[in-house]
Amino acid sequence: MRGTYVRVGGVTFHGSDPAAAPVEGFVFVEFEGWNDAPSARGEKVPRPDAHGDFDLPVTRGPRLVTMSGWCRASSPERMGHFRSQLTGLLADGQLGRIIVDEFGVTQWADVRIYGDPRFRKRGRSRYADWSIAFRSPDARKYGETREFAAGETAVHYGNFPATPTHRVTGTAGGYTINGPSGKKFTVTSGPGSGTDRIDMATGRVYRNGVLMLGIVSQGDLWTVGPGLPGVVHTISAGTLTTEATDTFV
Repeated sequence: MRGTYVRVGGVTFHGSDPAAAPVEGFVFVEFEGWNDAPSARGEKVPRPDAHGDFDLPVTRGPRLVTMSGWCRASSPERMGHFRSQLTGLLADGQLGRIIVDEFGVTQWADVRIYGDPRFRKRGRSRYADWSIAFRSPDARKYGETREFAAGETAVHYGNFPATPTHRVTGTAGGYTINGPSGKKFTVTSGPGSGTDRIDMATGRVYRNGVLMLGIVSQGDLWTVGPGLPGVVHTISAGTLTTEATDTFV
């Protein structure tokens, strides 16, 4: 049976299954915030002189992941090495990636360190107790990315709407990408021998990696829902490739 593993910044944390525990290294006993959906949030605006509140959108807050467990070392030098690894994780505040292998599925999210890492040696033994926390400003978790050609049904296997990315090649003229429910994304000039990448989270168009301004005449945005029926994309000119990443909350 495959164990649970968490990797951050080159450090691997093993699940507490004794059969999968390493000879030395980090083993977590508590792992909170990853398998739970972040809290829902939204404005509460009462209806004047009426029952209830106005119906306003609800969004998800950031994800806080906390871990704690024990560490085993084969020597005092190795113990010092593990302490440095833990306290140095994302220490300068940079964004890093947490990758979790669990239930036979690999998921990831981008995080920053949160609070203070703790590493406490157990007396003169070769064991230590540790704890650490990470905060992901994006409530979503991500998995495998798949590619779909124009006319194919774009789907993903998460449980939350996924934001697709489009790549367009093979046209010097303008083009229109057709999405669900009559939505369209129209670009007035093509990439020629290069590639346009369209981020449907923002509507930005990058041509050969350079942000292009003023070339979108209609910029509808859309997502790909989890599972079927999916979304079939077509394009008026050029070749379209759509990427959809398994997205979870």
